[in-house]
Amino acid sequence: MKEMLRLVLLSMLLTLNVNADSSSNFLFSGSGHSSSLLKCKLPLKYSIYRENCLLKRGKRGKKGNTGPTGPTGPTGATGGSGSSFEVYASYNSVEVQTVAAGANALFENEIVLSAQGISYNDTTGVFTIDAPGTYAFSFGLFSAQVFSLFVGGEENYPIYFYAQYGTYIVKVEESSTEVYLRNTSGGEAMITRATAGTASAFISIYQIGS
Repeated sequence: MKEMLRLVLLSMLLTLNVNADSSSNFLFSGSGHSSSLLKCKLPLKYSIYRENCLLKRGKRGKKGNTGPTGPTGPTGATGGSGSSFEVYASYNSVEVQTVAAGANALFENEIVLSAQGISYNDTTGVFTIDAPGTYAFSFGLFSAQVFSLFVGGEENYPIYFYAQYGTYIVKVEESSTEVYLRNTSGGEAMITRATAGTASAFISIYQIGS
């Protein structure tokens, strides 16, 4: 009797006139009808009968083609100019030198020298920096006596014994700053070569920052 009442009720529901915008589509799967599914259209207010209907889901559609590439965006604004540091000098010496106490090492060979910002006096051994900024100083010489790097009249870095080398960063605050390697041993110093044809002394100066 219970099963008959259920079928009568569902039969009545199937005859209802239901608007599409206020209903849901289901498949009937009641007891005794497991082998077949009956399409039914139930109003949302009859959702209590959901246990007797299965939601019908369509097959997944094919993946669509990739859309065309969009147009190229506008060119961005040109960036500002980067910093340019064009002050540099590099010299060496292959000569054996006898340097008096308090005198400077000399460099007779120019390797490279920028067109502006720095100059060299090969008689006194003094470099003059006219462009303030941050500089890297690489230098070395082959001597048993002490030599020191001077920047702006201040002794910065003494070097000792044979084949001594150093690289240091110094802030040059003013133009016309003098740079030199000076004999600070207190006596006469000899600059020699390790082997014939090799450099006895060298110095390189490069601006690396403002």
